[in-house]
Amino acid sequence: MKKILLLILSLFLFIGCGNKKEGKEPIVGTIQTDGSATYDVEFDVDYNKCGVDPIVSVGGVNFGDESQVRAGRVASKNGYINISKIEADIDLSNLAQRSDFTGDWLNAAFYAVSSAKQPKGDGNYCDAEFEPTQGQPGYPCPFCQEIDFLETNGQKMFQHTLHLADAKKGPQRYEVSYTEAANTECWEWDEMEAAAGSDGVHSLVGKIDPNKVFHMVVDFNEDYTNMIITLSQDSNSVKVFDMTEPAYPASDTLDMSKLKDAMAIGWWFTPSYHGDWSPGVDDPKWYKDSGGDCGHGTLCGQGGGWKLANLKVTAEKTI
Repeated sequence: MKKILLLILSLFLFIGCGNKKEGKEPIVGTIQTDGSATYDVEFDVDYNKCGVDPIVSVGGVNFGDESQVRAGRVASKNGYINISKIEADIDLSNLAQRSDFTGDWLNAAFYAVSSAKQPKGDGNYCDAEFEPTQGQPGYPCPFCQEIDFLETNGQKMFQHTLHLADAKKGPQRYEVSYTEAANTECWEWDEMEAAAGSDGVHSLVGKIDPNKVFHMVVDFNEDYTNMIITLSQDSNSVKVFDMTEPAYPASDTLDMSKLKDAMAIGWWFTPSYHGDWSPGVDDPKWYKDSGGDCGHGTLCGQGGGWKLANLKVTAEKTI
């Protein structure tokens, strides 16, 4: 009898260990036949810029509002290998222009970087562009591949960028989009409207209201030669990035094998809220940035904020 009990116990432990999954547990019922699964993304706070940390939750981050700005950056608790799909809800309503707040130059950045370890803290954070000086968060910030699913200038203009390079400031391919909120004296509205529909320029007017929550879906094809980003709200949808369609003219040609390589390493989500750079100030230069009433919005104090929610990623495995 003793031998039988030991045999049963050993079998139980073997089955239990065999069923235990490494890394983060996927959402129940989402495991596919190819082994991929869908995960709720969770975050750790990296740093804050206004004295109060962003609020993290399952699938989301709250970077504050008019009453309490929570600017800074967070990093996902896990990295994700061989991603096929990402989806999330985005709320930019707190970046709406007010009598005492333009929201201009403030960046609600939803992006990811490729790394073998969590990109959190000095010496661990990495990206494709930022070169901080000593004392700034993330210093020395080594190079790694980066995908900017959404970078904003307030709630008025967006940029969607794929960085695939070997060093900082390397090749990038991007497309831009804009909303009705940019129809102010501080923006080149006529130029924006005239450019709508040209290579890499997408009008969201009448389709995506930046004062309401909108949904984002990012799809990757099987061999990682394409990435498609689609924004939707109610019954409207707009494709704002697609490698098979023309990019914004200032874009570079990318080596897409680098995306496949980065997928094998893993991607970590690092959304942030900052006032260091925003689209519309380089090419295309649609933000007038002329000072006075057209000066930069205040990040802390009167600043707005934004919210990311229901972030889910379908991937082969996690780190």
